[in-house]
Amino acid sequence: MANKRKQGGLGRYKFEDFGFGNKINTQGSRLVLKNGDYNIERRGGRNWHPYQTLVESSWISFLTLVCLLFIGINLVFAIPIYILGIECIGLESQGFLKDFSSAFFFNIQTFTTVGYGAMSPTGVTANLVSSIVSLIGLLSFALVTGLIFTKFSKP
Repeated sequence: MANKRKQGGLGRYKFEDFGFGNKINTQGSRLVLKNGDYNIERRGGRNWHPYQTLVESSWISFLTLVCLLFIGINLVFAIPIYILGIECIGLESQGFLKDFSSAFFFNIQTFTTVGYGAMSPTGVTANLVSSIVSLIGLLSFALVTGLIFTKFSKP
């Protein structure tokens, strides 16, 4: 509703608009309905906004996506370590399954900045892969932390 303000000494009033426009007042409809929904009709295509989608998603789907991305990123980076040879992280080869799982857990240790126990990168290429994994891990944790705080602070 517009605000009345006295203008001049003639007793005339000027109506000020608060930014909702005059059509809403003249038509008698509400901008925000009593149930809290907006009285706005959107036309045209919708854009996908990943940030908004993640903030508005349920906690179960959000945490599931975070876990899947965590596992997926570490699986992807386990491939170069396995191709370089498990010796590049200080272990001896013991077959495909053990070697690949060692490369996977090495990447988890790097990604989470937990640190290394028996495994540590040796050589320029292994250190380069570890550096990239570490950078992606730090950025990922920062983004997920921001999203979690946003989800908590959402009314």
